[in-house]
Amino acid sequence: MQRFQIPILRPALLAGLLAMGLSLPARADTADGATTETAIIVPATNEFEGVDAEYSYIQDHYPGWLHRQQSLIQTSGKIFDRIEIVGPDGIRKTIYFDITGWFGKP
Repeated sequence: MQRFQIPILRPALLAGLLAMGLSLPARADTADGATTETAIIVPATNEFEGVDAEYSYIQDHYPGWLHRQQSLIQTSGKIFDRIEIVGPDGIRKTIYFDITGWFGKP
């Protein structure tokens, strides 16, 4: 029975950690998502969890900002989501997420 509860608990656990102010693990202290080299690593096991974690990260770190555009980038053997957001004052920002670990997994 526990085998079926674990996948259900992962998104809830991630949401709880984010709600407590803990951020997603980063590759290094400089992982700010500004480039593919400093992309934010999304800790997920499938696309459902991964996309949810990306949007939670944006909502937690950029409250009031809106999703503008998203694209998929493959470089150096890795896969990234490039998400452009726009702030309440019209400023645009691009954030890169490393999705190599879960992209294409149901």
